[in-house]
Amino acid sequence: MKDLSSKAQPLIVLLLLHTFFFGVFILTVSQSGRYTLRGFWQWLAAPLLILVLLICSLKILNQIQVTALFRWQKILIWLIHGTGAFFSWLYCCGFFTIALSGIVSPRHYVNYPSPSEQRSVTIVSHNITCTQQVYLNRGLIMQSVGSFNIGTGKCLDSARAQIQWQPGETAIVWRYHDRQGVIQLPID
Repeated sequence: MKDLSSKAQPLIVLLLLHTFFFGVFILTVSQSGRYTLRGFWQWLAAPLLILVLLICSLKILNQIQVTALFRWQKILIWLIHGTGAFFSWLYCCGFFTIALSGIVSPRHYVNYPSPSEQRSVTIVSHNITCTQQVYLNRGLIMQSVGSFNIGTGKCLDSARAQIQWQPGETAIVWRYHDRQGVIQLPID
């Protein structure tokens, strides 16, 4: 019986990792994007973690065949981990398809440090909707502070607003052709 529990421990740990990851993923999505990882990491961290979980799942699922578990236990493990591995594979394929098509890429992120270099903002371009999302950088985390539109239709990848910091570094002024506006930044 001790052999059975020692063989099941990696499976239980992997199941807990899957549960932890999907719990964190759901909590992150439910926060409505107010805080996110800085730069392109907001898109890259989840696929990398899922890829690691997928590789671990496939390795463990391969070892199931030689374990001394009952048939129903093997089927249950295959159902749980196989389903998780399948959805992980779909998520990775979807991400890489979106990244390779250019819809999401590091070039959509532009960092604008303040004149004193004490603060900085990152502007993320959503060129399908001509929206520019403004984030205040806080180390590895970005805090969403506002957004603005630079057009009404699909924008070019090179479409960027000019950014100017206000005195005191408490706001930024953006300009794009005949449009302009001010985004207030929270004071630390």
